[in-house]
Amino acid sequence: MHRRLFAGSAAVAAGVFAATLAVVGPAAAIPPDHDGDPPPTNVCEVTNSGISAPTSRVESGRPVTIKWFVSFGNYCSTAKVRVGGQLVAKTGTMVVRPTGNVSYHLTVQANSSTISLGTVSIQTYQRHSDLLTQSLGDRQPRITTVRDLVAGTEKLPYNSNPGLDFLASGDFNGDSNDDIAWFDSGTGQVTVWQMSNGQRGQIVGMGSVTAGNRLQATGDFNGNKITDLLWRTTTGHLRVWWDGQPVDQPFDDTGGTPNLDWQVAGSGDFDADGYDDVLWRYVDGSVAIHYMRGAQRIGQGYPGSAYPTEWAIKKVADFDADGYDDILWRRYHDGALAIWNHGLAQLAAYPTRNNVPGSNMSLAYELVGTADFNLDGKADILWRHVNGRFAIWCMDGAQFGRENTIVAVESTWDYLGILHSKA
Repeated sequence: MHRRLFAGSAAVAAGVFAATLAVVGPAAAIPPDHDGDPPPTNVCEVTNSGISAPTSRVESGRPVTIKWFVSFGNYCSTAKVRVGGQLVAKTGTMVVRPTGNVSYHLTVQANSSTISLGTVSIQTYQRHSDLLTQSLGDRQPRITTVRDLVAGTEKLPYNSNPGLDFLASGDFNGDSNDDIAWFDSGTGQVTVWQMSNGQRGQIVGMGSVTAGNRLQATGDFNGNKITDLLWRTTTGHLRVWWDGQPVDQPFDDTGGTPNLDWQVAGSGDFDADGYDDVLWRYVDGSVAIHYMRGAQRIGQGYPGSAYPTEWAIKKVADFDADGYDDILWRRYHDGALAIWNHGLAQLAAYPTRNNVPGSNMSLAYELVGTADFNLDGKADILWRHVNGRFAIWCMDGAQFGRENTIVAVESTWDYLGILHSKA
């Protein structure tokens, strides 16, 4: 049987490809090609195809959604479609979290013939995680940079204003550097410092918060890599500022009367689809996750039996770099930790200091943050001692790696949060 790869006759637009593959099947009436070779018989024709991603550059470990499609003609029942070497359906999407520069090839195989139909190449970059603190006296903020688990200090220029309170940090302008949002409790005005590698740039007045609204969480709920602000009204309804822009938009609004006994406990991408979801906790300790796609709830789950209220949800982060965010808990009376992988109780693990059972961090240390401080793609745990000293647990999933005391910041300085800056 004549079997070979040759170009098809379908019109090809930019980023769309056409080709044919030889497969076993009934004879097809196809004219000779341009070089006069006999017409191939029994061919599978790829009439159209494409592969795309919304960005070609992303932070290492962050989600990217790849989309593809392949349209077949006749005699293609045995053809196999692959993306990045993975066998897939002829049309679909996949969420990947690359940790290095990588290319994903769309290919079709029939018997011994394979053709490449397109490629998406993604470059990655890393982000440093620095500490943001503020003097309890003159309220001057300060960034403590952390590089290779070694800390240094740099003060920011700041016009002292006792009426400004820290609201949140996040990337509000899409430059991959976290910015700082401040709240004026007197006027309700939100002001953002646009940051770049620890330096303050433009100061932007974002707008005013609706009276009574309280910030519940930050996250990327619409998947565009820009931080959104999630608010709750006095009646319990949720409202969102997309990209930090001060326009109250309904969020997860099913039209019912909210139950104020349920409180927002955090946000994270628990289903690895590239959109952050909302984590809830009930007064009895029960947990629920609302799986979101933008402002719409696409599902919900109750990820296990309730932990007693002596357990507190501390942070949400991806500790094993599998693309799913995890829930980090701490028990009040002894400092024990638990990690619910993927936000599920049945996937719980219990990290300890030096991996010694029952060895917990002293209660003199508060668990204040999570970030990838050693740039291995996995979240680590940030602690602060009552005397102001900061320490990091470098984690590998639920396994303790090592502990580093990075800096002592005077106890007269308040810890505000973590600032990420592009390396």
